[in-house]
Amino acid sequence: MDLSHAKEYDAPFKHFVIDNFLKEDLAHTLSKQFPSHSSEKWFSYDNPLERKKAIQNWGSFPPETYQLFSSLCCERFTNKLRKLTSDECLKLIMVCMVPVGI
Repeated sequence: MDLSHAKEYDAPFKHFVIDNFLKEDLAHTLSKQFPSHSSEKWFSYDNPLERKKAIQNWGSFPPETYQLFSSLCCERFTNKLRKLTSDECLKLIMVCMVPVGI
């Protein structure tokens, strides 16, 4: 995954945009396979601090999605992210991606 073309923006918060991050055919496959918002696979959080849906078992994702999540958590990729952002920001990204129990 090439991050050399990442563009940094400050508004509405600091973030990066990476055009063509995934190959187009993989992006289409992931989009088709990703569980719909109404899928029974999702666990819903609805409380004063958060309103979101989550799937706590990575094994319930299709193979391509699981592989992408695994790739995004690998040391090779996180080292590339470190070149773009601070360690504190990277820790926040990883907390959002790491499955329960790790």
